[in-house]
Amino acid sequence: MNFEKVIESYYRAINDSSLSGIKDCMHNKNPNKNKVFEIYGPVFNKYKLIAKILSCRVLGQDGKHVIVKENTETKKISGEEFQDNVTQNIHILESNSQSEWKIVHSQLVGIEVLAK
Repeated sequence: MNFEKVIESYYRAINDSSLSGIKDCMHNKNPNKNKVFEIYGPVFNKYKLIAKILSCRVLGQDGKHVIVKENTETKKISGEEFQDNVTQNIHILESNSQSEWKIVHSQLVGIEVLAK
């Protein structure tokens, strides 16, 4: 799997409100992997969102990690009050024991609220 495919799978899981899909994208070293239901469950109960990756590129890599930056537009389909937005995120990926790239850490680095 190439690096961008991991990010695409992550946002496809968000669009599908798939908690197990999000968890599958995370490396066992990701401290949030065991908190997926706690973190994303309330969000999926309140909203139906659609996230669209606007750009995704590799910033750097070494033999063990890959750093990916992506910009994603997120809009509400239904649910409570929500501010549509574009976020910039950095993800650190690491290969697991099955040689699959998984998200070890994600960091929001910017957000722009979209006009209604």
